[in-house]
Order: sequence, then C-alpha cells, then structure tokens
Amino acid sequence: MKPLFKYITLFSIVVIVLSSFRLIAQQNDTLSVRNGDLGDEIENLARTNDEASDYSDLLDDYEYYHNHPININGPDLEKLAELRLMNEAQIFSVESYIKNNGPIMSLYELKYIPGMSEETLQRLSKYIVAGEPEKYKKTSWKKLIQKGRQDFLIRYEQILERISGYNIPPDSAYLKPGSVYLGTPQKLYFRYAFNAENRFRIGITTEKDAGEVFLRRNFSDSINRLLEHVPAFPDFLSAFAYVSDVGIIKKAVIGDYHLEFGQGLTLWSGLAFGASSQTCQVKYFGKGIRPNTSANENRFFRGAAVTLQKNDFQFTAFFSRKKYDANLLPPDSSDIIEISGLQETGYHRTINELLDKNSLTITVYGGQVAFEHKRFKIGAVYYQTNLDHPIAVDVAPYKLFDFHGNSLTNFGVNVDFNINPISFFGELAANPGGNPAGIAGINTFLSDRFTMTLLYRNYPNDYKVIFASPFGKSSDAANERGIYFGFNVLLTKSFTLSGYADNYSFPWLKYGADAPSGGKAYLLQMNEIPGKNLSFYFRFRFTENEQNYNDSNGYFSVLEPSDRYEYRLETSYAPFSFLLLKNRIEYVNFEDGVTRQQGFMIYQDLKFRKENSPWQATFRYALFNTGGWDSRIYTYEDNALYTFSVPALYGHGERMYLLLRWSGIKNIKVWLRASTTVYFDRQTIGSGAESIRGNHKSALICELQWKF
Repeated sequence: MKPLFKYITLFSIVVIVLSSFRLIAQQNDTLSVRNGDLGDEIENLARTNDEASDYSDLLDDYEYYHNHPININGPDLEKLAELRLMNEAQIFSVESYIKNNGPIMSLYELKYIPGMSEETLQRLSKYIVAGEPEKYKKTSWKKLIQKGRQDFLIRYEQILERISGYNIPPDSAYLKPGSVYLGTPQKLYFRYAFNAENRFRIGITTEKDAGEVFLRRNFSDSINRLLEHVPAFPDFLSAFAYVSDVGIIKKAVIGDYHLEFGQGLTLWSGLAFGASSQTCQVKYFGKGIRPNTSANENRFFRGAAVTLQKNDFQFTAFFSRKKYDANLLPPDSSDIIEISGLQETGYHRTINELLDKNSLTITVYGGQVAFEHKRFKIGAVYYQTNLDHPIAVDVAPYKLFDFHGNSLTNFGVNVDFNINPISFFGELAANPGGNPAGIAGINTFLSDRFTMTLLYRNYPNDYKVIFASPFGKSSDAANERGIYFGFNVLLTKSFTLSGYADNYSFPWLKYGADAPSGGKAYLLQMNEIPGKNLSFYFRFRFTENEQNYNDSNGYFSVLEPSDRYEYRLETSYAPFSFLLLKNRIEYVNFEDGVTRQQGFMIYQDLKFRKENSPWQATFRYALFNTGGWDSRIYTYEDNALYTFSVPALYGHGERMYLLLRWSGIKNIKVWLRASTTVYFDRQTIGSGAESIRGNHKSALICELQWKF
C-alpha cells in the first residue's frame, strides 16, 4: 500500500504541474501567502482536547462571509473582531479613518491606515469589500427566500487497514461488550443547509461514526435484548429552523442550538478559542442564540430559544430538553440510579457505549436581559439545570468540590464597554450560597503600533457549572486563578512581534496533582512578510505545569514541574501564481522529574490552484521523530469542507496526504483525500479495539457538495 500511495501521489503532482505550466501566461494571482489563519486556532484547540471534535460551528461564519464579504464601510465592521480577523484597536483605527476621510473605496487604502499590517491585510482579503455600502432595503419574505442558497453535502470516510474492533462477529459481542464494534468501518456524514442572507436558515445534519450501526439490523436474541435502543436511523441526527430580524424578534430558533453569553463563564455551550498566536484576541464575542451545525453530539441544546429587542433592550428566553450520554452506576439499596459523569465522545460502537447512549435527560431553562447603547453592553443571565438522574458523589479528594445531585442554578452578569482607546470586558457568575467566579480584562492600544491585553480570572473551587467555556487552562470553570498579558507590536508594515505570558494556579487538588499546584505559559512570535509572495514566522512557546512525582520509596507523591519547550519556523513562498510552497520545522523538548523527551517534525506542503482550472491540489510530506507521547507535535492539515484533521505525531515515522478538489460542474464540488502514516518504530498501532496490526494507518475521504 505504501509504494502504491506514493506512486499515485507523485503521478498526480506531475500531471497538475505540467498542466499548470501550459496555461501560466493566462493566470492571475490566485494564491496568496497567509499566516495565522483558522488552522492555527484549531491546532491550538486540539492541543487541549485529545478527542476528535467537529469545528463546523467555528467555520460556518468564515464560509458565509467568504461568499458574502463584509463591506469595510458598513455597519458590520465589528463582525471582523468576532471572526478574529482584526483586533478592536484596528477596528477603531478604520472607523477613525472613515470618519476623517470618507468611505474606503479600495482595499489598497487599508495599507495607509495606522495599525494595519500586511499580515492583517492578507487575513482580511477573502472576507471584505470596499466602496459605498448598499442601503438597507426592506425585502418581503417571498423575495428573501427566493434569494436563499441551498447546500447539500455528503461525505464518506474510512480507515483502510483492519481494526481489531471488527475482528469478532457482532453476534458474539456480549463476550467482549467494550471492545467489539457492532457496525461497519465506514464513517458517513450528510448535511443540508438553506440560508437566506442569514435571516432565515434551515439545517439538518446526520452522522454515523466508524463502528456504529447504520440501520437497524438483525442481531442475535442476546444482543437484541441488551440493545433495545439500537438506532433505526444514522446514529446522530440534528436539525434546526432559525429566523432573525423579524419585527421585535431579533433571533429565534427551534431545534438544536447553542447559547453564548458574555465571556463564557455563566453560559456558553459551544467551542471557544483560548490562548493562541492571536495574542490580543482573548475577548469573547458572545452571539447569544446560534443554530447548531456541528456533529458534536453532546455539546448543544435541543428545544427553542428567542431573543426580543426593543430599542436598546434585549430579552432572551430559552428551553431545552435533551438526552445526553452518561456513565450509569448500578442502583443502590434504595433503587436510585446515579451517574458517575457525562460522556462527550459521541461514540456508540460497542455494547457498553450503546448502554450509555441517551441515558441521561437534562432540562435547561432560563434567560438573559441585556442593555446595549453604542459602545456599552451589559447583560444578566439566569438559568436552571435539572438532571433526571443525580450525579454521584465521588470520593476522590480532587473531586471534593465537584457538582453532585440533580439540580443546579447559575446566574451571572457580563459587561463590555469602550472608552477609546481602552475596551473593558468581564463577567461575574455564581451559584446560590457559593463564592462568585469572575473574569475581567482590558484591550488597549498605547499607540497605533502597540496593542496590549490584560486579563484576570478567578474561578473558586465551589463554583459549579455544566455549560460553560471561559478562558482558562483547565476544562472546568473552577479551581483556577490566573493573569494573562498579551501584546502585539507592529515594528514595520511587514514585521510584527507578538507574545503572551499566562501565569495560573490551582488552589485545590486536581487530577494528577495531589496538592495545590500552578503553572505558566509563554509565547513569543515574529511574523515577517517581506514581499507579496513570501512570508515566514518563528514561534517559541514554553509551558510548565506541576504534577505528581513519586519519590524513590514510593510512599507519597510530591509535585514536580513538567516543562515543555517548543520552537517552530514556518515559511510560505509562492514562486508562481498557481503554486504555493509551505514548510515547517518544529522542535520540542519535554522534561519532568522522571523523563526527558525530545522530538522534531518537518513537513513540506505543495499547493496548486489555477484560476481557469477546475482542479486544486494539496500535497504534504512530513517526517517526525519524538521520544514519546509527552513530546508529541500537533499539525493542522487541509481537508475537505467541514472536515478536520489535526493528528498528534509521536514516535518515529512519516506522514503524507494528497487532497484534490474538483469543481468542473457548476454548483458542484468534489473533494478526494488520501492520507497515510507509516511508523518506523512499531508493528502495532493504537491499543484496544482501535489497534491495527502493522506499521501503517491509511484513510480515504470522499466528499461531494451541491450548492445552488
């Protein structure tokens, strides 16, 4: 398989290159060099969550505004901050320029606005237009719906090697209820979306993970008795209907949705970016009600929500009743069924996983009252969470303050206001009778070339919340204090220096630390874009966390720091309008009280894209050699639309992939992706049901989109 894959890859590249040279005289600049795009943000999210996630919710707005660019002179300028394409200082600078000089008639004018760098201009280029903004015209619903776009997307994925979870026939699964997959190895995905200028939307998403049952099938009687709720349809089904700006109705949704308020401390159900190379963009921009478009099966609400607006006041009400996966515990003497915790993987491949499927019902209801006037916003959130089975008390010392029971009340106040050149934001949240949790920050620019962010967070041990995702190092919004400082310096139009320092502590015990602990994280990055076709950046990142270290006698644990040093150099060069070359070299050094691991990774990307050709192609070849899991290196990879790949490379081996996109028929796009990882230091990959005999693991993805 390895020689065949390399032969197909090299042959495809040669064909594309030769066809490109025949038409080189007809090409425009269809490739540009971009650093700091969404791929870097997703790569950072993957570092903190080893479970595979669907980031479609984060990508939706980028996809929409790529097809419907924002007018730089229009009222939606702040959306560029929400998309993390500009910081608030740059937006203020643009607004001041327009106020003093009139509308921006060409994007080239942005070069002359104070605080705008080449890096920012390249990020913006796909999402904005210049010129006089169109005046708002009231449109009937009939005309609005006629303007709507429909989008059908279907995807097929499969690991090509034999995985051990399929080696035992499903009818014998009761012998190994946790390691035999009942379904087929194909992963199937379907998505339908209708969007009429973001004012009326309908969406349906279905997914079957590899190993899950696609349609109800005839198992043995023993399996059928255990699995009365084997799905008759694809394992996951999500749908919504959404409207906005209808009279006093600002937003309304029926079906599956997210709620995002304030800085994510009281209520935030979706994913959120944390610390990254966008060092001065840690402020959250809560969108309130947002329809769910991802396939993350346990990270959304199901029910209805509405936001009403009258002048400067908004009122949001929501209700949700949704089944979640949970670990059921055997009933006690009083026949009370308890759970040990929520499951978030979304996998239902084995008997044990299916028994946990939809075993818990969570009802959530509440609302927010908000006031917004010019650059001042304040909101108050209150909601109740009820579980039909209580969460059991865990005797582990580090879980002493964790939520248990079946009822939880949360309330909080969030604020956001600007007094140029400073933006203040923060949130205060609490449970009845508990200590309040808080987060507060400022964004400011001391000059048009220097931007600074300062953020403080204090999440006490006894703060309890299920649906939250504030800025922080731990996954729970509790037992953490920290202060973050970020800066960005525009030394020249083409050269920027940015960095952050994040110092934090955990006042109580946590998993892997049997005493109060702490840590720190530093990043320094230099970006240089010396020319239109060349860019590079150098990044240094350091993280230190305290964790248990057993002494030589093994009687007790002491805390020792684990240090991780990361060095990265990435360059992008476009020698021709149709060809982009990108390479990265990364070195990691990990040290703790027991081991020291080193690792490196190097890859080369070749991207081909021609203005008059229906074909686009991306090829990557990577080599890696690390001392183990602690020195693993994450790399974001290009993939089909709404598909995400951020593998953690560790051990010794090579990885390569080829991604082809074809758009030879109007309104239709097809993606084909083949990838393989070959390990030089092992003959078995993975463990348990996911183990593969052999030293290579290959995957195939085929996706078709029909948009009209």
